[in-house]
Amino acid sequence: MYLTAPVVLDGATLFRVATPLLSTPDEMPVDVRADYVNEALAQIVAFDAAKRRTLYSPDNLHVSIVHDGDQVVLVANGDNQAPLNIVTVTASDAKYRGTTVDALAATWQATLQSALTTALKKRQPAEQQRSIRDVVAVAIWLVVGTLFALIMAAFLRRTRRPWAEGVAVFIPWIVGVAWYATLVYGLSLFPQTAALGQSLMRSATGVAFIWLAAWATNRIVDALLPYVVRARMIQTPMLGAIAGNDADAVRSELRVPTVLRALSDFKLGVILFVALLATMSQIGIPVASVITIGGLIAIAASFAAQNIVRDVLNGFLVLAEDQYVVGDFVTIGSWSGVVEHLNVRMVQVRDANGSLVTIPHSAVVQVANQSRNWSRVDYRVPIAADADLGAAIRIVASAAEELAKDEAWSDAILGPPEWVGIQSVARGSIVVRAPIRTKPLRQFGVERELNARVLAAFEREGVKLGHGAAAPAVVVE
Repeated sequence: MYLTAPVVLDGATLFRVATPLLSTPDEMPVDVRADYVNEALAQIVAFDAAKRRTLYSPDNLHVSIVHDGDQVVLVANGDNQAPLNIVTVTASDAKYRGTTVDALAATWQATLQSALTTALKKRQPAEQQRSIRDVVAVAIWLVVGTLFALIMAAFLRRTRRPWAEGVAVFIPWIVGVAWYATLVYGLSLFPQTAALGQSLMRSATGVAFIWLAAWATNRIVDALLPYVVRARMIQTPMLGAIAGNDADAVRSELRVPTVLRALSDFKLGVILFVALLATMSQIGIPVASVITIGGLIAIAASFAAQNIVRDVLNGFLVLAEDQYVVGDFVTIGSWSGVVEHLNVRMVQVRDANGSLVTIPHSAVVQVANQSRNWSRVDYRVPIAADADLGAAIRIVASAAEELAKDEAWSDAILGPPEWVGIQSVARGSIVVRAPIRTKPLRQFGVERELNARVLAAFEREGVKLGHGAAAPAVVVE
């Protein structure tokens, strides 16, 4: 096991020096070794403001290998400059890389020769002026290119063509990447900002790739999720599942959008969480500490978050047990209406008054789903106690049968009335009842149409209505 430390020049790591984890007292600590090497490199590339040049010339600098007894030292030589020891290549360095001292010395010599020559050239006044001109020229071209790209994006959006709008979405991203690459390039040209440029290159590029990977993963999962969910929900023969009846197939089709939205929200949360952890690791924030702090915060907030936890758990049960989906007509507590939105935390119901009612899953105790597979109109009509009872029953039965045969309503009614008869007898009225099965959510329209037909027939036949009746009930299965 070895400890290592970087040797850095202008923000770039040239190599790493190493010492054993269990070193002897006479061995120099690895961080101290690295500091000595970095200080020697700083002396070599130092700029003499009075002479307006570097102490070492890039044309005459030479890094040589010197054997001093049993030690191998890399030495910097230059005109009118005393030799300067840069680094001693040790056996620990060689063992860490699985090579010999002489081979490692030759590798480090080539690395230092190239890096120091480049660093010295960057510090020459003529080279810095040339770099400034290059940066200005690139910036001008980039500004012109950005204006052209934005104009092109606006033109593509105005065409209203799907492919053109798709290309227009990516143009700002391409422009942003170009500006970022130009910034890194400009910073890397100058020794004063080269370290910042290298930092941006490592950290920002890493972060950009993390979020690009997160975006690509999200898009790929979004593309595959509908096929997977549809295959699992509808139980296609391709998966070797047994197909259900028509009602089950219709129900599965209704469940697909709801499950898709819930899984999509959950998937997005997981991807964002992983990307955030990877980003913190990339910029140097200890992920383990963040998770530990987050765990402590979660424990402290657990009492306040109990309802949220119950909401989420109940929400998964709602989806797993198919209690209701978007589009169902349900009664939850005192609220009745169509489910407009459903996720793992809450359900939103649009009631008859047009109000959007938000109900957390933890508050749902009992649910009456009035659109599950089939519904029933429990049709009841009160007639006067002295009315012709036989005529009333005949009218109700005839109106229900004719409605079931009507082409405009035959797709909503699953058959003739289950039975027609007297439900209750009171002094003021007699209630005639006729339960009729309908398709989900069609019971309300069927009941309204049946009311109109029965009332018209009563008026023709002279059957009088009674004074009251029990409230109609809807039974579902």
